[in-house]
Amino acid sequence: MLQANRFWFYALLCSIMINLLILWNIPPIPRAGTKLVKAGVKEEVPDPEEVKKWKKERSQVKRKLISDSADLLIPGHVVGWLPSSLSVVGWASAVSTLIGMGEIWDRI
Repeated sequence: MLQANRFWFYALLCSIMINLLILWNIPPIPRAGTKLVKAGVKEEVPDPEEVKKWKKERSQVKRKLISDSADLLIPGHVVGWLPSSLSVVGWASAVSTLIGMGEIWDRI
């Protein structure tokens, strides 16, 4: 049982690192098209569809990051690497479950 929790801890840690890399590598808000402003100065205006897609992708990665971070407390507590009380582990588990329910609800 202890070995399984260690591997679960490592898997969640890898998932957190990958999500941080993804979040770091998502480009800034996409720019497309130009808008003519007074005095002949052109200003780039983001495409609304691209911005919506960008926000959705970034939001999904952030939710996954929070969920994995909360889940990390469970095997960390069992193995003894993250000292915490059972109530903290319970709350973290509840947060992770609510985030997961929200993701499933979005798919329906």
